[in-house]
Parts: sequence; structure tokens; C-alpha cells
Amino acid sequence: AVGVTLPAEKLPEFTERLCAHMDALPRECFHPRVDIDAVVDLGELTLENIEKMNELAPFGQENRRPRLLAQGVLMTKSRAVGADKNHLSTTLSDGRDSVAGIMFHASGIDALLRCSSVVDCAFEAQIDEWRGRRSAKALIDSIAPAQPCSALESWLEPENRAFVAGLFEADDDNLCADYQEDDAECEARLSSASANREKWEAIAKRDPEGLRSAIVRAFIGEGRLFDSQRQVLKALEAGVSTLGVMATGRGKSLTFQVEGARRALARGQASLFVYPLRALIADQAFHLSRALHRFGLAVDVITGESPPEERRAIFDGLAQGTVDIVLTTPEFLSFHAEEFARSERIGLVVVDEAHHIGLAHAGNRMTYAGLGDQIAKLGAPTVLALTATANVRVAGEIEGQLHIDNQVLDRADRPNMELDDQRNLRFRESYLANIIATGGKTVVYVNSRQQSVALARELRSLVPQMAPFIGFYNAGLPRADRTHVEEMFRAGQLNVLVSTSAFGEGVNIADIRHVVLFHLPFNDIEFNQMSGRAGRDGRKAFVHLLFGKADAGINERILADATPDHDTLAQVYRELVARSRAAQGHAIQASEAEIAQACSQRPPACEVSPAAVRCGIAVFRELGLIETETAESEEGRARTIRLVETDSKVELTDSVRYREGLDEMEEFRAFREWVLKSPVAVLRTRISRPILPDEPAEEDQP
Repeated sequence: AVGVTLPAEKLPEFTERLCAHMDALPRECFHPRVDIDAVVDLGELTLENIEKMNELAPFGQENRRPRLLAQGVLMTKSRAVGADKNHLSTTLSDGRDSVAGIMFHASGIDALLRCSSVVDCAFEAQIDEWRGRRSAKALIDSIAPAQPCSALESWLEPENRAFVAGLFEADDDNLCADYQEDDAECEARLSSASANREKWEAIAKRDPEGLRSAIVRAFIGEGRLFDSQRQVLKALEAGVSTLGVMATGRGKSLTFQVEGARRALARGQASLFVYPLRALIADQAFHLSRALHRFGLAVDVITGESPPEERRAIFDGLAQGTVDIVLTTPEFLSFHAEEFARSERIGLVVVDEAHHIGLAHAGNRMTYAGLGDQIAKLGAPTVLALTATANVRVAGEIEGQLHIDNQVLDRADRPNMELDDQRNLRFRESYLANIIATGGKTVVYVNSRQQSVALARELRSLVPQMAPFIGFYNAGLPRADRTHVEEMFRAGQLNVLVSTSAFGEGVNIADIRHVVLFHLPFNDIEFNQMSGRAGRDGRKAFVHLLFGKADAGINERILADATPDHDTLAQVYRELVARSRAAQGHAIQASEAEIAQACSQRPPACEVSPAAVRCGIAVFRELGLIETETAESEEGRARTIRLVETDSKVELTDSVRYREGLDEMEEFRAFREWVLKSPVAVLRTRISRPILPDEPAEEDQP
């Protein structure tokens, strides 16, 4: 058949040598070769584009119809068709666009029908006409389902392979619970910190510049400071109160973190960092504590969620010099400025996201309207106000209230940031799988710890070739595990992280190519910070908006559970009163779930969650309506509740915890309207450059 002529007696030798030659060839030589003319997105398969390709006709042996390749797509609605059920009818989808496809005489059709992972699909495009309707159709030549790649997995260090596998094998309740540091961990950490502090205090006296450089390295390694960061640090060291307007991703936080650490070691002063939202504080504190541990510095958080005994310990620590940096909210500062002032140690106050001062004139976050008066009670601290959005009016109000007369403006733009607007996308899991399959370093943000684990597992199934490199990150992970996950991601041993907002401020990884906002963030600050993680190396990067209107309802419920309305808390209080009467005034003991169930069954009808009960107990305790006591036993930790008799009337808003929650809800509602309705150009401007006082005012901001 191939034109070989040889003597008949040579046929056995020829056969032997031919077989030996074939046996030596690699396996891929025995698969049919599929030549690809172009890699396409499914959205490019329009009738117009297919008609243009048809202009290349006539097609034949010497002029083949163009063969196209769609990568990382999913097959949906797959079924076997034809008399012998050996043809595959399917729909190719990337989550945004879809195209009907047919593969005749499909080998391995049973496996293809069961395929739930992404595939690479080679096909010819044609226009299908049926009953006057014209649509694009893919005549499929070859389908290559994604497979777990053992070669890639073997590239991971063995201990890291075991670590990632262990994360996903752990119990979901443990993965999503609040991590509690045990006494041994705490003792070891404090002992090490005390020894380090003495060393660095000595360095502060003999080598101030060396101290500052060491603190900067603790945060950014060998990275270099921007000019705007150096200007802010120089002003703060000179005691000059300053307004800094800098874009997201330009290291605003680094400036006050470095200065707070320097003042503690060089002057023995404490610093107060004021953040607009409680959710931002816990994540900030984690990364700040980790960076400053080596210097022996103590970082604490005090908000309305802090129990009374914890508040007392922190105020005592401030006075005694054992607490160096405190993170709080404007609401807590307004309620407790006098207690902060008693320490007489606060030398630096930072107001992060200070544009809220400029918005308070319209009735938004009214606590900010009196923030300057509360700071004045602390003595005469140096004040740093920071934001990425301060037009001339907002900047003027910030400077007037906080008595600031120095500005540092960072005019940096980030043109490498591309915004992929897919708000309200119907099949966002498929779209996300398509992004993951491209292989770029990616952070996917979700709105709960449970979702971080669940979505990471789903992606490992949808994109099996990337499974070894997909992990998750949330505040429920132990301190050491969070650090390990972050370092693996930084080094490229993890390529995809599905995370809550916990992976944010304090994390500076330059080569993140994709940031995916899978769920709706809770506020514009999270939106800015999450987006700002992308493309810090200056190379092209993408921020993908996959959230939609449906997410708003989920966020509303989460916030409502954290800060229930008046009627819900009244229901909780009535249940506590009823239980106290049944116990004849003695202390009562019941879990939050038990109380929630009883409240939900008590008329008037009102659905109450355990989270709402938890908030109610904390608020009632703060208002002096109840007393609680926690005791350890063999069965675990048990809490008792005792009602306090009182004739005085209290308002829920007398509780700083409740006020913080109301302001978080207000913040979310304003952000929701803005982010779901704003045109893409407005959103892109927000993540790529600051709004400066010497520019025209921007009205389209939350």
C-alpha cells in the first residue's frame, strides 16, 4: 500500500524491524493529529464571523475548512443521538456564551456523557438552519477532557502536597469556625516577643535609620517604598499631621504601620488605628501582629464586639505600656475616648478611609462628624488621615475637622488593570472554571468561610488539571496554616486561592493576574482592596466582576443576623425574661441555638437565628440588662445568664456594638446601589487611580 518492494524471503525480517521501530516511537505518535487554525472564545462564533469564514470557500483537500479550538469550556445538556446512539449532541459553554455542538461517531461516548470537567474542543463552525432560524453550530472533531495531572502534582514538594490534601480532608465545621489560639501558643508567643523588644529598643537608640529599614523589610521584604510613602513617613516622624490620598494598592497602610512600630520602640508611644468597619479590623490585626511579632510589639483589637473583661485588659495594657497598637472603630472611640486618654501614651491616631468624614455632612456615618472632637480628648497626637477618594470638598472637611494642613497626593495610575464586567452572569461557576483553566495566578473572593471551602472543592473537580494548585483561605484556619497557604501562593506552589476578605490588607503579592469578585463585597472598601490585589507588578491583570443582584440579599441576611432589628432583639429579650422567671430568678443556661428555636416559636412570628441571639446577648450585657459568666467543665465551656433588675430605660443605640452594626448595614446599602448600577468606566476608575483634591468632584461614589 505504501509502495514497498522487497524479496519475499526478507518479509519476516522487514516485519521484525518495522515492529521494533514502531515500538520505539512515543505514544503521542499514534494519536490522530488535529491541526488548529485559531483559538477562539465562544463569544466570537457569531453568524457574521462564520459567514466571513465561509467566504474562504470552496473547501476541499487543499483548502480545508478552518478548524477552531475552544479551551477550558464545559459540556452541558449532553446526550447520545442517532439510531445507534453513537453521536454526541452537546452544548459548549464558558459560562457567558454557549454554542450547540455535534460529534459524529464519538469514540468513548459513555465517558464523554459523564464528563463534568472542562474540556478542550476542536471543531469546525457552521451555520445551522432549522425552520427559518439560523444559529451557530460546532461540528466537533476532537474533545480532550481535562485530567488530573500527576506530573504537575509531583512538582509540589511532598510536605506541601500533604498539607493541601489535609486542608480539604478536614471537617468542614473546623475549617469554618473561629480559630482560637490555645494557652501554650499564646504563652510561647508572648515570651518570645518580650525578649525581642529589648533588643529592638536598644537598636532604636543607636541606629534609628536601621530600625526603620528593618520595620519596612518586615512588611515588604526587599521591596522599595514609593515616593508618596516616604513623604508620609517623613511628615509623621516630624510630628506633622497629614492627609494622604493614595490609590488602592499603593501601600497606604504600610505608612502608619511602620510609624506606629517605630514610635513604640523609639518613644514608648502607643498608636490608635481607626477603621470604618469591624470586618476590616480582624484581618488587619492578624497580618500586623505577624509582621511586628519579631519586634516584641503587642497589637490589640477593641470594638463593640469585645467583651467587658477584654476591654478592661486592653485599657490597662495601654496605661501600663504593654499594648502598643490598638485597632478600633469610630463608634468605639466616640463612646470611650476618655478611657483611651487615661493612658496618656497615644502619640499617633490614624483615620483610615477618612473620606467618611466628608460624607457625614449628608447624614452618612454621623459618628465621623464628631471624630475630631474625640481625637482632641487624647491630648495632641499626630494625626494621619488616609483615603483613595478625596475631592476638594471632602479633603477640606477632613483637614478642617482633624486640624491637618499638610497633604501628600499620589498621582499614580494603574493602566494595566482591566475590568471584566460580568455582573449578574447566570453561569458564573462555568465562567470561573474557564478563567482558572488559563493557569494565571488567581484570587477568588467569596462572602463566607463555608463558600471558600465549597467553591475551592468545586473548582478542583471542574478543572482537575489544576486541582493540586487550588486552595482556600479564611480566618477559620489556624494561624500557622494561614501563613503556610499564603507562602505557598506567593511561591507559586498554589496557583488559585478561594478566599474571604481575610486575604487582603497586609498581603502584597506582585504577580496576581486575576482577581475574581465571585460574590458581592460588603462595602466599597472591600471592593477597592480586593481589586487592588491584582497586577501589582505593573503587568496586565484582570478584575472579574461575577457578583449580581442575588448576592445582595445574601449579604443583607448576613448583616441582619449580625445586627438584628429592634423586633428580633425584643423577641430574644422576652425569651430570656421568660426563662429567668421559670428559674425563679436564678441564672439560666441555654445554648444560642436553643434560645433561637424558642424565640422563633414564640408569638408574634419572628424567625430568629443563633447569630442574632449571640448579638442580643452581647448588646444586653453591654447595656447592663444581663450578666453572663463562662465556666469550664469536663463537658466543655458553659455560659450562664442572669437578668439584672432595672427601672431605667435603655436604647439599643446606647450599645457601641449595635451602633457599629447599624453603620455597617448603612455602608453596605449605599455600596450596593453604587456597585450594581454604576457604568463600568466609573468602576474601573475607582480601582485604578485616586480621586484627588485638585480634580473635579466625582458624584458617582458610594
